[in-house]
Amino acid sequence: MTTLVEPAVHIYTLSHLVNARVGSWERKIREIEEGRRRAYSYYQPMREAIVAYCASGGNRREQIVSSMLLDARQRPHGRGQNPERDNLAAFETFETACYPKIGQFVRDLLRRPNGTGAHFEGVRLSGGPHLQVKDRNGEDRYIFLRASIWSEDDLRAYLELLGVIVEETFGDVPESVWHMDLRAGLVAKHRGSKKIRRNCSDAARHYARVFAPDV
Repeated sequence: MTTLVEPAVHIYTLSHLVNARVGSWERKIREIEEGRRRAYSYYQPMREAIVAYCASGGNRREQIVSSMLLDARQRPHGRGQNPERDNLAAFETFETACYPKIGQFVRDLLRRPNGTGAHFEGVRLSGGPHLQVKDRNGEDRYIFLRASIWSEDDLRAYLELLGVIVEETFGDVPESVWHMDLRAGLVAKHRGSKKIRRNCSDAARHYARVFAPDV
């Protein structure tokens, strides 16, 4: 008997396919995955430092930043890139513009096991927020830290899919997602869109049809 297995896809990958031409998906998936690995590695020191800083209650800054810069120095990078400078700039933006909005650190989600993923329109979504905190009003917030440049369409799709992860995996509402833009120093609560959800659903269903293995 043939059983249809849900293919796994990272929310970064699917979000970048939502507005892509379907005929280019196979080539584009390879490009997206390579870009995701590079971008994740490049800013990983900053994410680790922010989680450590929040967990310490805003203490141990000098030690945390020193460790971050040491880690950043060893990251592979392209011509003209400077991981130490960029990770430090993102951390300092978080420290001054975003950290004051946090009331309490709850937990580190960087190393949270994905488990079976979140089920969505025939695929299993992997990925998730970087940390969980409470805001100044005591409400749970699931933080997505972004320091790289994204298109507005890709970002909106990503946040919509992140809301799906938060709803299914953490049992919280999608609006509890906080997007922290570490380039502009802005904190925004996710607001869902029926149109974007529909586009994400269409992309997920197509992904499931094309990439689901038969067992």
